[in-house]
Amino acid sequence: MASAPGDDGKWSPLPGTRVEAEALRKLFGPERTTLLIDSQASEQAIDVLASNGTLGQCRYVHLATHGIADHRFPLRSAVILARDRLPDPFQQIEAGRHPYDGRLTAEKVLQSWDLKAELVTLSACQSALGKYAHGEGVMGFALALLLSGSRSVCLSLWKVDDAATALLMDRFYHNLLGKRQGLAGPLGKAAALAEAKAWLRNLTQDEAAKRVASLTQGVARSKDQKALPLLPAVPAAPAGAGVQARPYAHPYYWAAFVLIGDPD
Repeated sequence: MASAPGDDGKWSPLPGTRVEAEALRKLFGPERTTLLIDSQASEQAIDVLASNGTLGQCRYVHLATHGIADHRFPLRSAVILARDRLPDPFQQIEAGRHPYDGRLTAEKVLQSWDLKAELVTLSACQSALGKYAHGEGVMGFALALLLSGSRSVCLSLWKVDDAATALLMDRFYHNLLGKRQGLAGPLGKAAALAEAKAWLRNLTQDEAAKRVASLTQGVARSKDQKALPLLPAVPAAPAGAGVQARPYAHPYYWAAFVLIGDPD
């Protein structure tokens, strides 16, 4: 099957997404979470969840993977899902079914998702990008998800760092659920994201290393990542800066994600 522009079928592993997913599963509670990883995280599996109503019952939907922005045709922007067990496309067509290619597009979301979610997060590169259409707003994933029923969406404006994103998302959801130590109760979505950004921006070298170690503890490597660390190393501190250096102070690490929709 033909690949879309910018998609050559070759994608580098994102070990941070596995850490991110496992951290959120623990935070929400395994009994309340549907977790899809490795081959399970496929277009066809999500299609089943969308068609049988499971996806529509979720309060929070979180996808952590690669993303592609299509600036010419923003509804063709996509997140990349597992491709190692794709059904035969010719058999799909002969059966009158949609042939899967492992790309979940904004158009597919708009056509087939029926959500009642409080929040959908696309923890992927450039997932907030789109094209302005007069009278419609910015076409792309944000509009598709909101029109599909989500009250708000959290998306990224540029290519994001794997480890920094895992740290940011863990803090964001702790704030959102009111499970961070020191909180009197849950924060609104906008406030939860703003606090997580400020926290990551000011995180010291020593604190970052400890937090990365804590997040990766007990997380099994995927079948394709046996030789890779679960998260990239914390960026090195400048000479002489020591443990008080702030490795994620640059806006590249903390400013990419934006909240669109209901702030509370």
